[in-house]
Amino acid sequence: MKIENGNKRTKRKEIQFSESEYAIIEKKANAARLSVAAFIREAALGKELSAALTIEESERMKRTANISYKMQVNLNQIARLANIHGLPFVTDAIREYICRTNKYFKTGSWHEMDLSAYEFEQKQREQLAAKVRELQEKNTELQKAATNYYLYTAEGERLFCERHNCRIYPDNRGIYWHFKVAYYPAYTLPTEISRAYLNHEISIRDVYVHWHRDGRSTI
Repeated sequence: MKIENGNKRTKRKEIQFSESEYAIIEKKANAARLSVAAFIREAALGKELSAALTIEESERMKRTANISYKMQVNLNQIARLANIHGLPFVTDAIREYICRTNKYFKTGSWHEMDLSAYEFEQKQREQLAAKVRELQEKNTELQKAATNYYLYTAEGERLFCERHNCRIYPDNRGIYWHFKVAYYPAYTLPTEISRAYLNHEISIRDVYVHWHRDGRSTI
């Protein structure tokens, strides 16, 4: 007789089962990796019995855990790239997906993600970014307009001439106007350019651009 925990098993009891009953018990015993007699004894003593994992099932569990880990690694890499390239919506959604995936592999419970909140937040950010760009463009235009206006003033013209080492002046008779830059010879402005300058239709910078484009080529 077998002895377990110091107790010798000396009692025997014959139990009869139908073919179908025995088939069910045998199937459960095999799943628990026990003999039919051991399964009946353990069940009668109130011990909790569960089906043992097969080798295939154990391997499947290992692969599942490995997949879970690799998924989290890859998703973290994607989240970092999304963060670098300014995609906060993608980053937030991936982090939430990682948390839910990890919970699923631990508990077997999966909760669908509602991406609408992330999408709405992303749209708001995109709209805000577009508004900022629009304001920046308008500000650039205003700066250009302000600079142009300033160049029509005496102070603006004086500072421009100092910066570019240039000056504009008429001849002795006041008929022709000359424009001189640094060491370059004086350039006689065409009548239409000098007239436009005197009528404040163009600024000193426009005169300089004309000289740089046409005046220097004649020197």
